[in-house]
Amino acid sequence: MPRSGSRALLFLALLYVVGASTFLLVRELRRTEPQALRADFATPRDLEALVRKVDAIDEQMRRAFADLKANDERQRDDARETSLRLNALSDLPRVLGETRNRVDDLDAMSKALATKTQLVRDEVEAARNELRQLRGESGISKPPPEAPAIDLPPVVPARSPEEAERDRLVAEYVATLANKKAANGVRYNAAVSLGELRHPTAIPALIEALENDPYDLVCRAAAWSLGMYGKDAIPAIPALIRQLGGKDGTVGYMCERALGDITKAATGTAVSFGFDSNANQRARKKVQKDWEEWWEKEKTVLLPGAG
Repeated sequence: MPRSGSRALLFLALLYVVGASTFLLVRELRRTEPQALRADFATPRDLEALVRKVDAIDEQMRRAFADLKANDERQRDDARETSLRLNALSDLPRVLGETRNRVDDLDAMSKALATKTQLVRDEVEAARNELRQLRGESGISKPPPEAPAIDLPPVVPARSPEEAERDRLVAEYVATLANKKAANGVRYNAAVSLGELRHPTAIPALIEALENDPYDLVCRAAAWSLGMYGKDAIPAIPALIRQLGGKDGTVGYMCERALGDITKAATGTAVSFGFDSNANQRARKKVQKDWEEWWEKEKTVLLPGAG
């Protein structure tokens, strides 16, 4: 817990002790004779007012302790998610090393295949030349039809190590995001990483996570990542619109932010209908309806074939 949180907790604990002592004192005084209290201390009405104040202080302290406990739980969750991401990053050098070795092996195999293919072509060409010479020596004026050319497979250039590693990471993160049994922090990390990689094949997986993942933080990360894809994420616009009126206003806010990024990349101007994550659900559904009407007018322009 931060130092400021520890000081606040110490202050509240001290305040609680003072309040409790006052409460016990008042309770003890109320056991005395009313006549003595009126003569020596205060009226019963004053004591009742004091008791109410003590009760109010006690209630405030209970609420403060509850807020501190909730804040501590949030900080613990953040620490766990940070630890998960750090563990994943610490394992990345080993995975990269293994991938580079596999890419080097594939590159060597591709070069060997290209060499063998060239040797076969040279042998075919030499056989054709020998056949031509035989035809000339035998005096055949009209050579027979040549044998059909051998259809050799084209030589496919080897992919660069960076492209191969990017494809591998995208496939791994897509599988992780689809695995609902994976930890929330691991799925969140996969959604963010797919936004950073910006591989178009990951867009369907991000749409699926946005609409169906049970953890709101993963949904927000999926919406953010879709916004990173720009105009490539135009097919995700209907899914983003559907989340604007949901129960979680922060998910809706991230969805409209993504919609603004996508429309700006596609048309040059970011579209916005003033979504407020703190507004009630009825107001957020009104913004969702505005977006739906806009999409009905613009979808044939932005997404040809979407009738």
